Amino acid sequence: MSGAKLVEKGNIIIATILLLFIIVCCTLVTWISNDNYTPKRVSNSASITEMNRDPLYDIVLTENNGYIIYSKKSGDGLNAFICLNKQSMRQKNIDIKSGDKDHSPVCLYKNSVIYVKPAKGGKQYDIYSFNIDRNKERTIVKNVYSNINVIDGWLYCTSLKKGLIRISLNSGKKQVVNKYLCNEYLGINSEKGEIYFDSFTNDYNFVGIKIKSRRLAIFLKSSIKEFSFLDSPKHDIDESILDHNYTYAKVVGIDQGNIWFYGINAQNGNREICKAVKKNGEWVTTKVINSPYIKFDFGVAFEKGKIYYTSSDKAEIHMYDTRTEKDATIYKKYGKCYGVYSASGDNLVIKEWDVDANGEPIDNNNNKHYYINNSGKVLYELN
Repeated sequence: MSGAKLVEKGNIIIATILLLFIIVCCTLVTWISNDNYTPKRVSNSASITEMNRDPLYDIVLTENNGYIIYSKKSGDGLNAFICLNKQSMRQKNIDIKSGDKDHSPVCLYKNSVIYVKPAKGGKQYDIYSFNIDRNKERTIVKNVYSNINVIDGWLYCTSLKKGLIRISLNSGKKQVVNKYLCNEYLGINSEKGEIYFDSFTNDYNFVGIKIKSRRLAIFLKSSIKEFSFLDSPKHDIDESILDHNYTYAKVVGIDQGNIWFYGINAQNGNREICKAVKKNGEWVTTKVINSPYIKFDFGVAFEKGKIYYTSSDKAEIHMYDTRTEKDATIYKKYGKCYGVYSASGDNLVIKEWDVDANGEPIDNNNNKHYYINNSGKVLYELN
């Protein structure tokens, strides 16, 4: 074969390889761009995540259709879990010590309890799983922060070195979602398929992450956008969401693309629950509930378009339906006061106190925790 023919044949081979490479790249880009994944099944609601994390609450809880797992907090974490079977009503103790005085998060996936233990050095945590049926503990990941949640079978947590990571609880596969350091789970924006978290670096900001499972499968990261309701913007914040009327704000829920939060009105000092709606590319804030109708210090929970809160006299638990704009008293008892701890689905975790002559709560051994539905029926006593 002559030299000219060899060159021609070589050019054909090179052209064929380039064509195949272009086809593969185009196919891959199309495959990635058609990723319409929307997060759905979440182990813990935003308010349960807050209850489990915050040392001001004295109980942790997680649940699914089969079980309720709960524990009373102690000065150095959790000494054991109580596993309540929803069908048989039977209880059993899971004698595992977890958490510490600052953080004691817990999640439930299928028949496994997910929890943390302080890592060596004390600044970070190791995450473990305990199978209820097999009474078997295993290590999932080490040296991460305590902010955990399970979404569609993936455990989400934050690593100082890698950022937000997720670990499949079925296969054990680990993926780096984004190098950004995310804090607590806030909710899912179903309109955009985004998961919202508190910012790890700024208490007044939060981030929305569009999970692209196909990108993550080929080691590409998901994009994020950071937001704030406060007048303290950073270089990567979407400033259209800033609301200069509030000196403090906390997101309590995400629903139908709207962000529900409460904050202190900069004009009059009132504590208010508000809704932020995006119109024409800008966020517009509407006041929904303000003091003196709500007792913020005794908990606020948002779930499935409903806000649960304690009345100003602490004697009643109210439910405000954000879609019908109707407010109803769902639970009260003479001589008692209440706090809303969390909400999950159509159910709530509440705490009941005895009261003194002035109607203020008495911290004694008669305090009780209840798991009720939003019609006010007590389903379980968590004691």
